[in-house]
Amino acid sequence: MDNYPNELAPEFDECGAVKTPFHEWWPNVKHAFQNVPETVAENWLHRHWGQSPFSWIPSQSYAFSMEEFPSNNLPDVLNRMHDYEEGSQKALDQGKFICGDHPVRPWRHEPLWLVQYMRDHHSFPSPIIVLDNSDNHLATTAEISEVANGCPIGLILIEGHRRHQIGLYLHSISQLQDQVSICRLKPV
Repeated sequence: MDNYPNELAPEFDECGAVKTPFHEWWPNVKHAFQNVPETVAENWLHRHWGQSPFSWIPSQSYAFSMEEFPSNNLPDVLNRMHDYEEGSQKALDQGKFICGDHPVRPWRHEPLWLVQYMRDHHSFPSPIIVLDNSDNHLATTAEISEVANGCPIGLILIEGHRRHQIGLYLHSISQLQDQVSICRLKPV
């Protein structure tokens, strides 16, 4: 987001992971991301600092709204990791694999913390972040159209790819709540 300004970067450890705790970093930089909700700052900005392929998104150009989203509509969220496939079948298959329910992965005995959380709570631990390009503004807005080349019309998953994959699978086996939390970005 905002091309990760260097002067706002948290400190990193020798492996490249964010070292500065979120609760120490956010109070010092939130003035630069005035309309960004704290959960988005923590899960997208801080945790993925410098790594998101959507770093070009200008935060000041978007309204961020937290909302409940019908689980039935999760397949409509287009996932870049799966070439924005309509219907999200590849993402669902990956979710099944991650959950250890896929036949080629029967050896997995201990589920990942995220899988365990989502199986226990039937929801996401934090909202997935979705950019609403239903109006195709990415193709027409001069400040971002070139870098957004290839982004489809519709709801584009920005952060939470693994949660999305797991959620799709758990929904397919009736183990996800009817509504899940998302943060929707819409142009202002």
